[in-house]
Amino acid sequence: MEGQHDVFESAARCFSGLGEPTRLRLLVLHVRGAQACCVHHAMRATGMAQAHVSRLRA
Repeated sequence: MEGQHDVFESAARCFSGLGEPTRLRLLVLHVRGAQACCVHHAMRATGMAQAHVSRLRA
C-alpha cells in the first residue's frame, strides 16, 4: 500500500463530495439522463433554487 497515498487522497475527496444527500440526488439525475446535467433541469427536478443547485454541482 506504500506509494498509493495520492490514490487514497483522491478517493477520499470523491467520496466526501457524495456525503451530502442532495449531491447524491443530483448525481442520480445526471446518470439517468443528459437533461439533468443542465442546472435548469436539475432545479425543476429537485425543486431547489438555482444558487443551491449550482453550488452543489461545483
